[in-house]
Amino acid sequence: MEPLKAYCIQNLKQIEELLNTLNKEQYNTAVESLSNSTIGQHTRHILEFYSCLVCNSDQTISYDNRKRDLNLETMPNMALETIATLCEQICELNDSRINLAGDYCEDNGVCVSVETTVFRELAYCLEHSIHHQALIKVGLFEMGIKHKVNSNFGIAPATIRHQKNCVNA
Repeated sequence: MEPLKAYCIQNLKQIEELLNTLNKEQYNTAVESLSNSTIGQHTRHILEFYSCLVCNSDQTISYDNRKRDLNLETMPNMALETIATLCEQICELNDSRINLAGDYCEDNGVCVSVETTVFRELAYCLEHSIHHQALIKVGLFEMGIKHKVNSNFGIAPATIRHQKNCVNA
């Protein structure tokens, strides 16, 4: 398997591992330090970005126009099912040129289109996921359940390697 695909699947499996330890109340608890968002909302957001890429059928991807499925953010079992499906779909991805469409202005600006590739966007989804996992980890700390994740959850691989190098130096 192409390494990038394997990394993304590993990333999704980390989320799956966490969700298997949370109950529905923990998944849906509003966390003050996360602007009262929930672990479920951050999980939904991660999964929807991956879904935008793998469900792309017209050679244009738009993270702005993603379906916001409230079931993913309130029902951990739905998120777990989505993770399983995404892992299968990621395995089937091939790299090709696609267009990224987005409106980057807060006041209804102009939609721009940027040429990119499937694997570049897959790398973006991975980085985006790690960022939101870090936020999830903050939420878990605030909820007093930081033991639910391993210490590398939400930390970029480059940071993990750097920390190991500092310890071994």
